[in-house]
This record gives sequence, structure tokens and C-alpha cells, in this order.
Amino acid sequence: MASILDPLWAPNDQQVLFHGRVGALRLADGRSLVVEGAASRIDDSPAEPPDNSVAAPDRSLPVRRPAYLNAVPLFAPHVPDAEAGSWDDIAPELWASRLEPDSFVRQDPYTGGLLRVCQALRWAAVADLDPLAVSFSLSYGDGGSPEAQYQLTRCVQGAADALAMAGLAAVSGEIECAEAGADPNLRIWLHGAAGSVSSAGEIGSRREAQGARSWFADSGSAIVHLGRATSDLSGSLYLERRGVQETLPPPIDLIAEGRVLEVVREARGLGLLQSLRPVGRGGLLITLALCCAQLGLGAETAVPEAWSSIDPAAVLFGEAQSRFLVSVAPDDVPRLQQIAGAIGVPALTLGTTGGADLTVGSLIHIAGRVLKEWPI
Repeated sequence: MASILDPLWAPNDQQVLFHGRVGALRLADGRSLVVEGAASRIDDSPAEPPDNSVAAPDRSLPVRRPAYLNAVPLFAPHVPDAEAGSWDDIAPELWASRLEPDSFVRQDPYTGGLLRVCQALRWAAVADLDPLAVSFSLSYGDGGSPEAQYQLTRCVQGAADALAMAGLAAVSGEIECAEAGADPNLRIWLHGAAGSVSSAGEIGSRREAQGARSWFADSGSAIVHLGRATSDLSGSLYLERRGVQETLPPPIDLIAEGRVLEVVREARGLGLLQSLRPVGRGGLLITLALCCAQLGLGAETAVPEAWSSIDPAAVLFGEAQSRFLVSVAPDDVPRLQQIAGAIGVPALTLGTTGGADLTVGSLIHIAGRVLKEWPI
């Protein structure tokens, strides 16, 4: 029987020794990378454990698109500022909720699968990890229902398509049927000889950390936004906290994703990046706050002219994908913009690091004493 997980598994080649609950991949030096769930290790002569298969539904089972997906509006609704409240009130609320998991896989399983892989690839860029193998954990509710089968099939295909873009495939995985009614979810881990990263930003390293930090540490650095901002608030924590639950996840373009990652890799290889962080849950403002809060270093930024047509809520809290915040020496900004511009990636200077307060133009000002009260 064909498993629903078949699109995720690595194709048969001489580098993959085995795959299943535990997987192993031969490295260039003759040793092997052994992967089991979130963990991985280097082993000279790994042996496949008995009963290593992953039990999963058969691909031939009937599927039916869940009714809730047909009711989701194509575009996220606009929340008037009067209903949203002031940005100063919203910011601490989103900060406190930033670790809540998103609902991307439920909102659209195929796009959710794409997003999970891309989230992991961005964190691999932060960790300077060259990923070689993938593991996953897939959970779903209402086991056996055609709706659950649809969610699983589409999520697996989305993840498989994104992994194919990156030239990767899974060697280890698990699938769990949770309680009835539970939302589907997917976790992705990327593994390399130097360590591992997850789609949630967990970094495990087998060596001393290298390269850029994920927070601001140098006063007077230029803050540059890599990637394209949009007016779309789909899937955002901002909308969830405003009571809008049913939206599509933010769209993802795999070509744009690959290009942004290419810019990061080249800039990092040239030593341009002082810090590097994906724009994630809560959008630009929460990402800026995370960069500032680690060492209590503030930032003075402005809304670029290129974003003048973007809704202020989307500027601050939109979760458009394939974006990074980086800090570089001011003299290195032209070189970074040249690298990005050569392949069509926007690289806009937002401002500089320094002081204790965080400002985004006239939209919001967060005093340093307030930032210090936000728990990291």
C-alpha cells in the first residue's frame, strides 16, 4: 500500500542508508548523520532499528475538502483603527501572545506545509546551518475521516514541494492522531553536520555558534529589511487578537523565498551581517522588539517611501513571508543592496540601532523602560 507520507521521504539513493522513525544519511567524510525526531547525531556505523516504519493512512482512502475551507474569505478583512485600538495598546498584547502557535496548517493545509518548511529554512540561515536531512512530526484530529485525509494529503504535498525546491527530503518522521477536533499541525526540523533547527526557531548546535546574531548588539548599525512587504494581514496574530479567526494563511512564493535566502547566504559569506532575524509572528514591530529586547538596545526606524501605500496595521503587524531584518555597518548598506537588487529582492533601510527606545516613524513609540518590562 502507498503511504500518505511517501512524497516526503528521500528518494532511494546511495546516500540515504534508511528512513522511517529513525533515518540515516551518509556524509562526505564516510560517517553518517543519524536523525530521530528533533535529535540528530554523527555515527560511524549506524544500524537501522527493527520495526522502523512509520504507520500512516493509505493514500487511497477517500478525501473531502473540509467545509470550513470553502467559507474562508479570499482576502483578510480590514479592521478599522477605531476597532483595533491604539498601536501602543496592541503592541504589548501581541508581544505576550507571540509564542502562541499559528494556525497556518489548518487555515490552508497545502500552504501550511509550504510555510513550515520555509520557516525552518529561514532559521537554518540564522544558524548558518547547511541542511542535509529533514525530520517531521505531523499531527491531526478526526482520524479516518475524509476531511482529515484531505488535510494530511495537502499538508504533506505542500511540505514535499517546498523541500524539493530546497533539494531536501525527509529521512525521519512521526505521525500522531490527536483527539477528535484537534487542528492539524506540522513541525519540521532541518539537520546538518553542525546541528539542527526547527520551523519554530529552536536551534541545536554541535559546535560553537558562528556568524550573525538574531538580535541587535551594536549601536549605530543600519537596519535593513530584506523582502517584500504587503498590505495583506492574512493569518496574522494581529487579526487573531482582534477576533478574526477564519483567514487564509499568508501566501508564499517559493521563488521569492529562494532569492531572499540566496541574498542572506551571500551577504553572510561576505561578513556583512551583524544580526539576522526572520520577520515572524507578530510582524515587523514584534520582530524589531525581539531584536532590541535581548540587550536592551533600541532602534529608531521610519516607514520607507516605498511602503507609503501599505496599510499601517500591515506595516507593523502583517506577516508577509520571505522577509528578514538584518543589521549591517552603514558603509555596507550599498553592497547589501547591490547583492539583493541583482536578483530583484527589495532591501530597504529602515533606520539605525541606538538609544533605549523603539520607534517606527510616527506610528509607534515604545519607551526603553517599557521594553524592559516585556518578558523575553
